[in-house]
Amino acid sequence: MLLFRAKRARAIRSPSRVALRALSSGGGGRRTSRRHTPHSGYGHDILGDTGGFQPLSEEVSRGVDGLFAHGTTSVESYSSRGFVVNGVQLPGAVLLLPDQSFLFSAAAVGELTPASLTPLLLLEERPELLILGCGERIERPPPAVGAWAARHGLALEVLNTRTASSTLNFMVQEQRPVAAVLFPPGYRRPSEGDESGFG
Repeated sequence: MLLFRAKRARAIRSPSRVALRALSSGGGGRRTSRRHTPHSGYGHDILGDTGGFQPLSEEVSRGVDGLFAHGTTSVESYSSRGFVVNGVQLPGAVLLLPDQSFLFSAAAVGELTPASLTPLLLLEERPELLILGCGERIERPPPAVGAWAARHGLALEVLNTRTASSTLNFMVQEQRPVAAVLFPPGYRRPSEGDESGFG
């Protein structure tokens, strides 16, 4: 069962449990006047894959079964197994908002569908920019995803995961309406019975 706690009143417009489940399983209000202009070189490329996660100052043990409401979203590190977001280890792909994090069911860019991104339309302040972090190399998303983004007024920026993570951090600090789907470089969905996780 997913528990929802809005960190800010503007975050989500009372979504149903079905909508929350769609976000964690892959399943419009006032707009800001500032628009995103894609460009390269944000100067915040501080992340790197060192073969494992950077050590954290303290052990954090929270569940990763769905939604995380927290302060300002910050991707702290990543590996082929997942991401550390605000001190929480999240396995596999993630969907990140400025103040919330979700596990994402698709394991690769090629698995993205418009249906898996539709819950973004429930946000009171819809993102103007959707960042896709494809892994080690940039990959073209399915045409249907690009068409869906254009139809709903989302700029789509496709980057490698390292640059995408840094770009998201920068945009969040700038208080821009942004969302990101990030795929760990070299990620493979765990086989059944594999509970190795991050260890």
